[in-house]
Amino acid sequence: MKIAFYTEPAWALGAITTGLIKELHKWGISGHLLSWSNEYSPREWELLNKTYDRFVVTPCLIPQRLMERGIPQEKIVVISHGRTDFHYAQSCNYDWNKFANIAAISPMLVQHAKEMGIHREVKLVQNGIDFDFYYQEPSSRLQNIGYGGTWEYINHFESKDNLKRPHLVQNIVDQTNFNFVRNTEKLFYQCMPAYYSSIDALIMPTNEQEACGLPIMEAAAAGRVVLSASVGIVDHLNASPGFVLPLEEDKFIERGVATLKTMQTYPQIYNFMCKKAQEFARSYYDWSVVANAWIDVITK
Repeated sequence: MKIAFYTEPAWALGAITTGLIKELHKWGISGHLLSWSNEYSPREWELLNKTYDRFVVTPCLIPQRLMERGIPQEKIVVISHGRTDFHYAQSCNYDWNKFANIAAISPMLVQHAKEMGIHREVKLVQNGIDFDFYYQEPSSRLQNIGYGGTWEYINHFESKDNLKRPHLVQNIVDQTNFNFVRNTEKLFYQCMPAYYSSIDALIMPTNEQEACGLPIMEAAAAGRVVLSASVGIVDHLNASPGFVLPLEEDKFIERGVATLKTMQTYPQIYNFMCKKAQEFARSYYDWSVVANAWIDVITK
């Protein structure tokens, strides 16, 4: 079977897609990434339609773009990676029953689809990572604090607040003697292993609208301690590779400061948590563990 992932190749979706494609090949499924920023000619779309059995996309405006280029809706699998996907899709008035399949990467998004009036079953899949790509020796000294996500993301459909909340990390660092390895620009996903090697702990301060939180998974695979609220992948699995902080901003900061100071005082706890995070990532995040649900959604 031949699968085309029509998506962005450079950042989070690129990391997710390339890792999944690598795993699919082990199952005899030929997957390829088609960049949605490329301009394909009408002739190319005709040939792509004849080449691929399924086109996997996010359910925002992209399915409409494919259908306008001659791809039958029955060949399109839509997988939601964020709450705004369904809001953008509303303007397209899709007949959700005509898609080959519909899925979302967290229980929160499955529930959100129902709230948005999508009555067809939205199946649950879990994002994975290429564990070996991010693996490195666990950190041995707590000194540098990192934040690996985008600096700002606002869900204009539901809130004007920046759901990423990186200022919480800055506040925590300001109250400690740690170094903040600032990452205010978007980095290609191929850069991220080296970024994680420059930090010793990652703080993921996003709020309850977070659907996954890929840096949590990647930093854990790199053997770095992770601090976050119970959002995204942590809420999905009801388990964290590191420390779970309160969602409320003031409590998040207070607990984050206390947790980092404790690990600084007791380096043996810090070292244990780095190793624990890495083993957790290997057991729960690697594509070899989570790909089955994706295969069912994509191929059936």
